Amino acid sequence: REATRAAEADAEVVRLRTMLAKAEERAETAERSASGGATPEEAKKLRDQVTELQARADGLAREVEKARELADIASRQATALDGVRRHKESEVEQLRENVRTLASRSDDDAIIGKQQHQLLAIKSSYQL
Repeated sequence: REATRAAEADAEVVRLRTMLAKAEERAETAERSASGGATPEEAKKLRDQVTELQARADGLAREVEKARELADIASRQATALDGVRRHKESEVEQLRENVRTLASRSDDDAIIGKQQHQLLAIKSSYQL
């Protein structure tokens, strides 16, 4: 999300810088024109427009930088969370293996106990 905002803000900065360059060019043309050119009011209006566009471009550049920083932080957090997830999955798999081993050993112990019981029953029946 932040990366998308950063890209959109980058595009807006480029667009504003283009508008700024055009406005500056118009202002310079107006100032150079001595006869039939822009009136002082028009030149002032163009200069004010240039100043406003420059301020907007600067603001968007700061916003782009903040969005990039947030995107970097989010990326690092996602990487850290993925590491935690992989560690937990490994831990769960190890616990499952332990359960399988214990269940197998319990089955073996039950079989051995049953056979020992049968052996004792056979021994006692022969002693009688």
